[in-house]
Amino acid sequence: RGLGDEYTVTLTAGRRAGVEPLSPVITAEGLVGMVERVDDGLSLAIIWPHPDFRVSAMAADGSAFGIVTAHLASGAARYFLELRSVPLRSSLKPGVLVVSSGLGGVYPRGIPIGSVVSELKSTESWARTYLVRPAVRLPDISSVLIIRPERVRAGFENVWQLGTAVDSATRGVVSAGVSLRVPPPDSARRKP
Repeated sequence: RGLGDEYTVTLTAGRRAGVEPLSPVITAEGLVGMVERVDDGLSLAIIWPHPDFRVSAMAADGSAFGIVTAHLASGAARYFLELRSVPLRSSLKPGVLVVSSGLGGVYPRGIPIGSVVSELKSTESWARTYLVRPAVRLPDISSVLIIRPERVRAGFENVWQLGTAVDSATRGVVSAGVSLRVPPPDSARRKP
C-alpha cells in the first residue's frame, strides 16, 4: 500500500497476466477486494474498507442474502463490514459465516467475507443490517491471488469448505487426545 493509503493496494500483475478490472482479489482466508484499474504490468485494487467496496453476499447456509459494504465508522470500528438489505424475515445469529453469493457476476459464489458480530440499528424499516468481522485481517496480508475472469465464470464453490472440514477434523482429533500414529498390523507386532 502507498503511504497513508488504507483503501487500495498496488499489485504486481496486470493485463499481461490476464488481470482485468473487477477481478476479485483473495487470500487463503477469504475476500480482500477487487481490481479497479489495470495497466500492462500492474493493477490497483480497492480493499474491503474502501467506501466504494460492494459485494453481493449471503449466509453460508443460504438463509439470508444482502450486500456487504465497508462499515463507515471512525477508529478501530472502520475495520468492520456491514451486511445490508437483509430481509426482515431473515434473522442471523452472531458467528454466522457470510460468503459471496455469486450474484452480479463479479465475485464467484462461496468466497468467505466474514462472520456476523451483531445486528445494527438501521433506518430501513424493511430490512436488517448486520455488523460483520472480516475473514481477512489487513495487517496479516503478505500476498494475494487475483481471480481471472475465466475462473470467476467456472466458479469457486466448496473451495473453502474442504479446508474447514479438514481443520474441524484435525481439531476433533486433537481435542479427543487420539494419536495420529497408525499402529502396526497384528502380524508386525508378534515376535517369531
